[in-house]
Amino acid sequence: LKDEMPSLAQPANKNTPIFWGHGQMDTTVNYSLQPLGVSLLSGLGYPVTHRSYPIPHSSCPEENRDVVAFLSSLARPAASPQT
Repeated sequence: LKDEMPSLAQPANKNTPIFWGHGQMDTTVNYSLQPLGVSLLSGLGYPVTHRSYPIPHSSCPEENRDVVAFLSSLARPAASPQT
C-alpha cells in the first residue's frame, strides 16, 4: 500500500482533514501501523490529526471528546441571511 498511496492520492481531497484515533492495545489493526500511516499521509500533504489511547480496538470517552473537538474545529459558522 505504501507504494500505491501516491497514485491513489487525489488533488480534490488534499485539503480534507483526517482524524486518526488508535488504541495502543489494538490487536485487530496493529498499533504500530498508526505512525507509519500518519507519516505516509502527512508526507503526501494530507492534514492529519492523530491520537492514541490505552484501549484495544474500541473507543473511549477521551477519544470521543477528541473527535468532537476535531469536528468542532472544522465547523464554520452559518452564513448570515441577507436582509
